[in-house]
Amino acid sequence: MGYNRVRFNNFRNIEPREIKWSPGLNLLTGPNGSGKTNILEGINIVSGWGPLERGTRSSSLPTWNSGSSEIQLTGQLDDENGEIIKVKISSRYTIRIEEETITATDLRWRIPVLSFLPNDMSII
Repeated sequence: MGYNRVRFNNFRNIEPREIKWSPGLNLLTGPNGSGKTNILEGINIVSGWGPLERGTRSSSLPTWNSGSSEIQLTGQLDDENGEIIKVKISSRYTIRIEEETITATDLRWRIPVLSFLPNDMSII
């Protein structure tokens, strides 16, 4: 199970967009500063793990100069139910699957995640 699409709205330097993922392996490429790590961070958040850096304040996540402090990340699961997970971040995180509000811990139990993030590269 994984995400077949993730939608970003007002998150870091990513313009509002929806990214559709292919089955199997997907590669993110681009020059420095183009948003590759921010996409990984968004997926990390919508999977229930939060920002990549511990202690990151929610106020540092919105797009600079956007005029709005609310972020919305939406992921659609690639499973038989096609559940939609929505994470809204303003002064605190709100996580919903369909219309049910759940905790990040509950979300982590529902979506198994194994991630290697930029800070983990020394392990490999």
